Amino acid sequence: MRILFIADAVGVPGRRAIEERLPSLRDELRADLCILNGENLADGVGITPKLADKMLASGVDVMTLGNHVWRRGEIIPYLKESDRLIRPANLSKRAPGKGLTFVTAADGTEVAVINLIGALFLGPPVGPFEVIDELVDEARKRTLVIVVDMHGEATSEKVALAKWLTAR
Repeated sequence: MRILFIADAVGVPGRRAIEERLPSLRDELRADLCILNGENLADGVGITPKLADKMLASGVDVMTLGNHVWRRGEIIPYLKESDRLIRPANLSKRAPGKGLTFVTAADGTEVAVINLIGALFLGPPVGPFEVIDELVDEARKRTLVIVVDMHGEATSEKVALAKWLTAR
């Protein structure tokens, strides 16, 4: 399986690149699944329902978010309903939306996508290491293919999570 992950598309240039290039890029790379970090699509900060719909229509299968998740209030109802736009799982359990979703790739494989936010310099209410094991266990009940998007400021924290998950 080939997974195309597009990190942090920003504003009009990022949106335009995805809208114009993604369909042919997926074909060229034979990508079975496309995941996009879309937290900065709205003029560099946040995301709106209209922009989320545009990215999904362009060929993105799942979008993840990060620390700018709440910058555009109109995304809140969309997050409550969407299975294809997820927010960091280690935000408050009462926050709208979810941090784990499942999507079927073009080759028919079910894929779990988990979205986390780093603790260093971002200060979420719950650290990523406190929730990841439970999320992976939940995902494994349905599939062995699990993608974790760790949105964070510190590379060291991302590396530590990768090592933690590799050991599992």
